[in-house]
Amino acid sequence: MIYRNGEAALPLRSRGPKEVLLPHRGESSIAGAIDQQRYQLARFREELSTGLALKMDRLYPGHIEGRMLMCGLGAANAQRAQERSPAAFEALVVPEAVMMLDEERFSRLTSSKDKYPTLADARTLFESNGHSPPVFLYIEAREKGPKWSGWPQVTYAQTQTEEYQRNLRNHANIGILLGSASGNLRTIDCDTDAFLKAMLDLNPWARSSFRTRGQSGGQIWFYMIDGPAGQKVFSLFVNEHSPLAIGARQPPQKGVVDVGELRLEAVQSVVCGIHKEGMRYTWPVASPPIEIAFDQIVWPSDIAIPWESERKNTPDIPDDSLLKRAIAKLSVDYLWTHFGYPERGTRNPVRSPWHSDDVDTSFSIYDEGRRFKDHDPGRPGERGDSFNFYCLARSLSASDAFKSFLQLAGLGDEIRDKTQTKLSDLPEIRLPADNQYISEFAIKLSAILRPHEVFRRFDKCVAPKEDELVSVSLGELTPQEFRTLIENYCTPWKWRKSEKVRRSLAIDDARATLVNRELLGRLRAVRDFDQISLPASASRAAIRLLPKGYDKATQSYTVRNALDYPQDTSLEEARDFFDQLLAEFPFYSE
Repeated sequence: MIYRNGEAALPLRSRGPKEVLLPHRGESSIAGAIDQQRYQLARFREELSTGLALKMDRLYPGHIEGRMLMCGLGAANAQRAQERSPAAFEALVVPEAVMMLDEERFSRLTSSKDKYPTLADARTLFESNGHSPPVFLYIEAREKGPKWSGWPQVTYAQTQTEEYQRNLRNHANIGILLGSASGNLRTIDCDTDAFLKAMLDLNPWARSSFRTRGQSGGQIWFYMIDGPAGQKVFSLFVNEHSPLAIGARQPPQKGVVDVGELRLEAVQSVVCGIHKEGMRYTWPVASPPIEIAFDQIVWPSDIAIPWESERKNTPDIPDDSLLKRAIAKLSVDYLWTHFGYPERGTRNPVRSPWHSDDVDTSFSIYDEGRRFKDHDPGRPGERGDSFNFYCLARSLSASDAFKSFLQLAGLGDEIRDKTQTKLSDLPEIRLPADNQYISEFAIKLSAILRPHEVFRRFDKCVAPKEDELVSVSLGELTPQEFRTLIENYCTPWKWRKSEKVRRSLAIDDARATLVNRELLGRLRAVRDFDQISLPASASRAAIRLLPKGYDKATQSYTVRNALDYPQDTSLEEARDFFDQLLAEFPFYSE
């Protein structure tokens, strides 16, 4: 209801769901009632003497709410206001005071250069852009985030209740829950104008994507495809002398300055309302957020990238700790100059130094010159640290590039000769380690075992086994037997710091290797197992006695201790032998 000098205006009639309130005691027009209300609100504001940055003539599209939002009005001030001017205070908080105006009068009363975005504007922008509707959060004025518990877990369905919608309408600031809850909506928060300009220069897509601004800089909003997982927010730092640090809100800490954040999951950003410094949030770009693959975002070279995973142990590299020291000494920027590539300064992106036919600029150096990436989707392997850059520049494998890379870094004298020490006369095989699949180990091991008596039978790894009676069988190998058997044919080893050390195959690795198809498929198959040498013929060849051991033509295995018998017996001698053997057998005769 609307109050005039402490007295209520009475409703004349009802038009649908919203009351039309006419002025009491001879007010000549709706506009007059509005003017009277504004006068009382102005007196009320003076009486409070709180210095609040309120624009009491801020009108919302389609109607004027008598219950205007007192931004920043705390409980103590509210109590003092009610004591000093009860009528004016109630005029602010009575929710029924709503007046409907015709379009012409509404336009005249609300005309102002200070047009700021509202919750209604945010709904229009986000709920009709083809993506999942966002989760809106209600926030107190001049606050940067909700103060109520449980907001990171709120779902869109939970925001549709009448009570929640009332809370959204009754709070000055509105935020959006970022991440999967809002259709993978994310933001890049740029605290400095220099950082924001750099991002817009490097990423043309960002210039037309939704952007908000508070005190300085701005937030670029976008829908992310793929990207870092398991992290809510990444702080973005630059060196304190970087141009991107100009205008930073916080002083340097240990030589670096915080210039923004990458906000990903279960965090929020304010989309409209009043900043803690008193200014309104604005929308420099009011277009819907762009959808972009995270890998296609280009970062200024000054930004320290926190989401890149650390280098894992590299196969065939004798000393990973030494390699990491060399990487720390040699930046990608240094190698770019070392190899004589075209001058690039600090520009990103540029043309790839390895593809002279490139017509676009897809190559970036970032993370303070420590990492590089070719954004061309057809070159997913052309990215990484300075060692990766060195390998690509010289077209060398990691093992071939290792020594010269260390020498370039000034660490060549630390390469230990013992890394080349021969452990035994048997073939050496490196045990499974980080960044190496069991299948790779199985392939190398099968090449060593194939000439020896380790076979595949009934899809199992088998080998001859002799018991205490010297009886031989072809039995399946257990993991324990396998890990010791292979040591008869090779020398398993691993790196310990920068030294090769012998080590038995781990039991879990032995179990996984035994069932690996790469191993079983490369072992010789055994179809027949015999205790004595039997006659056989393969592919219409002459009949012959099978040799002891493995016969490739028939895929047969004859035990090594098979009974020996003469092979030069004539037909007559053989017949006499069987006649004598069977002489006393009671054959039936007709």
